[in-house]
Amino acid sequence: MKKALLVWALFAQFACADVSKAFLNLSNTSIIEGAYVGEGGEPSKQRADYELLLKAKDPGALFAKLFDEAKTNEAKVYALLGLYESDKKAYRAALKTLNTDNQSIELIEGCIVGSYTLKWAIQAIENGKLKYIVSH
Repeated sequence: MKKALLVWALFAQFACADVSKAFLNLSNTSIIEGAYVGEGGEPSKQRADYELLLKAKDPGALFAKLFDEAKTNEAKVYALLGLYESDKKAYRAALKTLNTDNQSIELIEGCIVGSYTLKWAIQAIENGKLKYIVSH
């Protein structure tokens, strides 16, 4: 029994550390990554980070915190995407605080980098396009 509890405690510690690392990575990102990036189409690290937060306990709270602590517009977009998937009420509340005027984001799909408006990103969240780009 003690051994089982110790294994569980170690697993919980590593899982928590992974979520913290993913949160930190996304909060500081300067580009939104498609599911695969680079010429060889390598799986995106940010995709893995985003999906880890989405599967965590209480993802709505995590993404709300990510929105509040985001250092970049791209980090805010990841937060909004997560909120849209996990807590629509919090998503709508976060949108009300966001200034989208003349704001841009960078997005990479494969090896192509593009600049888009923050308004485009919000529309892409709501019509499902950004979810597809990030996690297909």
